[in-house]
Amino acid sequence: MRKYPTNLLSRRSTHLVAVAALVLLATHSASAEPNLSTLTTQLDSVATAIKNYFEPISRIALYIMAIVGLIGAVAVYGKFSSGDPDTRKSITNWFGALIFAGIVLIVLRAIFL
Repeated sequence: MRKYPTNLLSRRSTHLVAVAALVLLATHSASAEPNLSTLTTQLDSVATAIKNYFEPISRIALYIMAIVGLIGAVAVYGKFSSGDPDTRKSITNWFGALIFAGIVLIVLRAIFL
C-alpha cells in the first residue's frame, strides 16, 4: 500500500525549496562584499528570462487545453449517445477542469507579465 506524505509539501517540492535556498545562499555568500547593483542586475535578467519564456509556454498550455476540451467533448458525447445518466457530472468534470486551467493561466499571466 502506498503511503502519502502527511505534510503539505511533498518530498519533491521540499527538495526543490532546499536546492533553491542553497543556490541563493551560495550566490549571496560568494561575494565578499554585498553589491546591490549586481543583485538587481541578476534579478532583472531573471525577470526578463521569465517574460521571454512565459508567452510560448502559455501558448502551449492553451493548445493542450484545446486538445483536452476536444477529448472531453468526445467523451461527453459518447456518454450522451449511450444514454448514460451520469452525463451532467461528466460535463461538469471535464469543462470545470478547463475553466480552472484557464483561470490559473490568467492569474499566472497577471503575476509574471
